[in-house]
Amino acid sequence: MAMKYYFICITDAMFLVMESLGMTRHEIAVQKRCFAVVSEDSTWYQEILEGEEIIFTTAVERIGDKTATFQHRIVRVNDDVVSFAYRFTVALMDLENRRAIAIAEDFRRVLENEYPAYTD
Repeated sequence: MAMKYYFICITDAMFLVMESLGMTRHEIAVQKRCFAVVSEDSTWYQEILEGEEIIFTTAVERIGDKTATFQHRIVRVNDDVVSFAYRFTVALMDLENRRAIAIAEDFRRVLENEYPAYTD
């Protein structure tokens, strides 16, 4: 699979995370806030071939005052092997003032409950 497809999956997954917080694309435009990546690290372990069934998982590693660190993994179903891992830190941004803002307590609860940290 071409690298661009891995990053399409990552983008789609992060929009799903934001939607779980009530931050739909419409709400991002209205409220002028969203998560923005401030650092990232990706590792390819094995190529995913056309037709292979995969599972895409997301976990929260850490939540700070204004930032959160996530991990995404793409796992091949046939052998349960992690083919791709992506670790990244995002800041919750006020898009009008162009600065990071505090992550609200209700966001923290949703993130911790819906995207628990990996245990391995």
